[in-house]
Amino acid sequence: MGKYEFVLHTLTLLSIILVLYLVYKYVMGYLKFRRINDFSVSSKYDKSFEVSYSLSLFYRFSDFVKNFVVFNGVAKSYDCYVIPKGKLRNGNDYIALKILLGFGLDLLYLFSSILYSQNISVLSMFILFVLGFFAIDFELLLRSKKNNNIVFDDLYNAIVIMNNSLKSRKSIDDALNDVVERTKGPIKLEFQKVIYDMNLGLSLSESFKKMYERTKIGLVLELSNLLSIMSKSGIKINDVFEKYENRLLENEKIKNKIHSIKKVNCFYYIIFILMPIVIMLFLFLSNNVILDIFQTNLGLLFFILLVLLYSFYLYILRLFYRGRIL
Repeated sequence: MGKYEFVLHTLTLLSIILVLYLVYKYVMGYLKFRRINDFSVSSKYDKSFEVSYSLSLFYRFSDFVKNFVVFNGVAKSYDCYVIPKGKLRNGNDYIALKILLGFGLDLLYLFSSILYSQNISVLSMFILFVLGFFAIDFELLLRSKKNNNIVFDDLYNAIVIMNNSLKSRKSIDDALNDVVERTKGPIKLEFQKVIYDMNLGLSLSESFKKMYERTKIGLVLELSNLLSIMSKSGIKINDVFEKYENRLLENEKIKNKIHSIKKVNCFYYIIFILMPIVIMLFLFLSNNVILDIFQTNLGLLFFILLVLLYSFYLYILRLFYRGRIL
């Protein structure tokens, strides 16, 4: 065991030397830019350099990671999270960030172990690396789910803006720009991505199909199919968006009705969830014999059975609430 500890401590010292070297290179590059900037024609210092110089180092690491074939397929799945003109250019940047987060947690663990003279565990380092590597995935999943719900809610307003622009004889590019200018939040970002995809050479229907792949909203796929049919049949684009706006209006009315019904049902749903718990608490507090029974092995098995029955009860209740059991 002492041999492994010696190896780990050696690796830790090498890691510290590597970090110090990288910090030295960063500081020297920063000071070099400052000297150049002081003697430049411009009298104002570019405060964005701290960010741009750090990003350039990050991009170098990202390009290095790109050379590993094992990450190429995974990186493509992160392309849907790329924001046009954002700091993260592609999926490889996300993979590089995940790796840096994993190593960052390992370095913190190594420094703290040396500082407090604790034994270094390879298993702990592996667990911390995995946590750092996948931490960003949880954040992206939660953010994308939240953003997709907002996009679904704001889609009708965006299509109304776009349809009104087309009615005033504006081009499709101007109509998309009107949506970007007059909206905010995730829906604005999605239409920025549509414009970005069209600038790359994709058609309008293909750009909306990519939007569907990011958001998984069926109505977006429906619009993509309508635009695809339009390009083949020669239907006017104004008619397509007019029809689609009416479709969204009907969907909006149905959604509002469902929402109002759910508000009422939610009250009863909560009551039925809490009712068994309140009854059991009343029985436990009013009768000491029941408490004594639950302290035995047989009582513990009975308690586990009650938990399983309550879980099944919650499952059936949720099916009723969602309307899957009538």
